[in-house]
Amino acid sequence: MTDPKDNIDKLEQDVQKGNESSNYSLEEQKIIDDLKLIKDASRTNALEEKKKLLKNIEEEKSSSKIRRVSLKKLFIPLSLAASLLIIAVFLFNSENGIINNRSPLFDEYFEVYPELLSTRGDADIQKQERDAILFYKSKHYDRAAESFSELYTQSNKSVYNFYAGISNLLNDNTDLAIEQLVSIKDSSDVQNIPVKYYLGLAYLKNGDKENAKVIFENPDRAFQYYKEKSAEILEKLNN
Repeated sequence: MTDPKDNIDKLEQDVQKGNESSNYSLEEQKIIDDLKLIKDASRTNALEEKKKLLKNIEEEKSSSKIRRVSLKKLFIPLSLAASLLIIAVFLFNSENGIINNRSPLFDEYFEVYPELLSTRGDADIQKQERDAILFYKSKHYDRAAESFSELYTQSNKSVYNFYAGISNLLNDNTDLAIEQLVSIKDSSDVQNIPVKYYLGLAYLKNGDKENAKVIFENPDRAFQYYKEKSAEILEKLNN
């Protein structure tokens, strides 16, 4: 019997080479469509990085020009500066303010958790799980979140809600991510997954340092790596 992985590897080669065939089954065509998503996402990421590089170059040029401008031309009347300061303070304290209050520790310590699922069981669940995995790997986190949430509803397996939470966190649905991670943080079927670590990071992204401290004081114990990271974050939060 052909190993399913070998089949997917062949289909991925077809996608990379641009091969098209009318002999694909519906299931194979679905896999090819999803693999194209991953390929497109990779291309998009490369273009985005190129845009960022060009933008940085342009900003450097602009900065050099600004430095040569006379200080007289850059002078802002004191009254206007005071007004801008008042507006900034108002926005910072506003519930819907535009200033991001998340802790820099989130950016320092967050890393995308790898996909470690093993598809098995009910055929329909297998297909949905494969779709969710492909969305997650291709960085379509909105669709990954929906797919994993649906899988959790159908199976009640906490690991699906964990990946739904991570996907929502990556898609900036932080409140929903926190809700999902809180609901499974003490579940017995995710003892070997760092749920609490990512919940703590979600609190940091929301600017909630107090709840983050509570989580990092009681870290996941499955992996030494996350215990050490939790201790590092807690030390920096307490300094």
